[in-house]
Amino acid sequence: MRVDPRFFVILGIFSSAAAQIFLKRGSGYDALRFTWVVYIFSSLILYCVAFFCYYIALKYYEISMIATIMMISILALIALYGLVVGENLNYQRVIGIVLAIASIYLVGRS
Repeated sequence: MRVDPRFFVILGIFSSAAAQIFLKRGSGYDALRFTWVVYIFSSLILYCVAFFCYYIALKYYEISMIATIMMISILALIALYGLVVGENLNYQRVIGIVLAIASIYLVGRS
């Protein structure tokens, strides 16, 4: 069974964003406490998954395309973290997200 390479791109985006969220959540605990270790270890595992996915994606796509697409992980991070902590989106953040999407699109076309 052959897995579509786009799966690795999407998984890489979301695992990278999730790793950063776990890292942020872990920073709220004292170092070397059990909860801190769980968050840090989870973040490490997710970063490894993201790295593996990027590696696989690079086998199928040009680096200029993958680097541009992976910028979407920043947008995924904003969205996922907003859901986790219940942040509200104000007009400045919405404008920033729209500009980020536009810049990713423009860089990807060049």
